[in-house]
Amino acid sequence: FPSHDRPFSFDQARRYIELDRPLECAGAFRSEGLGIALASRYEGDDPNCITGLPLIRLLDFLAACGVDPLQNEPAR
Repeated sequence: FPSHDRPFSFDQARRYIELDRPLECAGAFRSEGLGIALASRYEGDDPNCITGLPLIRLLDFLAACGVDPLQNEPAR
C-alpha cells in the first residue's frame, strides 16, 4: 500500500529503529507499530487493508499537543 512520508529527523528515524526493530520488514517499515508515525497517509483500493484506531489522525492530534512518540520517552 503506498504511503506518504511525513517529514522526520535523523533522531526520530534512529529512535524508530531502536524501538520497533523494523530492518527485517519490507522497506524497513513496520506500519502496525511505530512506523505509522513516519507516514502522513495510506492509499489503497481495499477498504479492509487498514482498520481500527485512526493512528495517523491520533499522531496529528498528539503532535498538536506537543507529543512525539519517536522523541518522547514513554511513561513508566
